[in-house]
Amino acid sequence: MIIDNPHVMRELIEETNPYFTHLGAEEIYTTKSHEMDAYAEHFAELADWVWQNEYIDEQTKSRIKKREEIPTKIPSRIGRDVYSAI
Repeated sequence: MIIDNPHVMRELIEETNPYFTHLGAEEIYTTKSHEMDAYAEHFAELADWVWQNEYIDEQTKSRIKKREEIPTKIPSRIGRDVYSAI
């Protein structure tokens, strides 16, 4: 949730007003929130591709393909160097 859905974590922080345990811990939800959102967007593309190509069984893939939801290649914005690092 922290990496792939930072907006959810920000909502929880706003609702619960937690005490951060070390100096600067809140920055990823305040001053660096835009960077976290951009990172989450890029991470989602990679994670979705990996999930759809490595973990979904063939029967599920065929049902989803009918709805045209599975990309046929790695999203171009991610690049091969990021994928090969995993």
